[in-house]
Amino acid sequence: ARPQRITEFVKKTFISASSVWTSPLVGQSRAIQFRDVLNNAAERVGRELGNDPLAEADLRGTLGMTYGMLGDPVKGEAQILLGLKRLHEVPGGAPRVASALLADLCDVRSFQGHYSEALVACRKSLALARVAGSDLPLGTLMHDTAYMAVKAGEPLEEAEKLYREAVPKGPTEESLAKLWPAIIDTRIGQLRLAQGDFAEGSRLLAGAERLLRAAPG
Repeated sequence: ARPQRITEFVKKTFISASSVWTSPLVGQSRAIQFRDVLNNAAERVGRELGNDPLAEADLRGTLGMTYGMLGDPVKGEAQILLGLKRLHEVPGGAPRVASALLADLCDVRSFQGHYSEALVACRKSLALARVAGSDLPLGTLMHDTAYMAVKAGEPLEEAEKLYREAVPKGPTEESLAKLWPAIIDTRIGQLRLAQGDFAEGSRLLAGAERLLRAAPG
């Protein structure tokens, strides 16, 4: 039943943007912007999926990240926080969904330059994922947590430990999996340079560069 409700919601979202003359999203004859569609979806989601807090929470995460990528991370954070609040009504708290929402919250907070707050969300996301699993690769969550720790001014040793733990737990999709070692070596290389270990930092960065230059594109 949940996939059916989500499908119907998405259908209505796209149909509402089908015509500049008949769309309920705008009261004048002008081209509809994607932000119009997004705002309309954010306004409807609580009303149309309010009886299914898990579906609503999941969709609010998507809306929140979309706002963030469109350059409005404040609205994005508000949507994700609403989604996390709805999860309190789900038996057991849906930890996998909560972990994903917290990862999104980490991102939109970082888009605002709020790295300490982003780190709090990333750490919570990773802690849940370690216990309950995650739809995101565990290594990705480790990478993001380590990155935010560096941006927030935390000890570099803590970040390096997380980066190294992330190496065997990265994305499984083939093209990303091939680049994962280079991504991690780039991060650790930067940390080595920041700590004055220029030889090891240069070695890691040079190796990462070779891998990246060899990749398609």
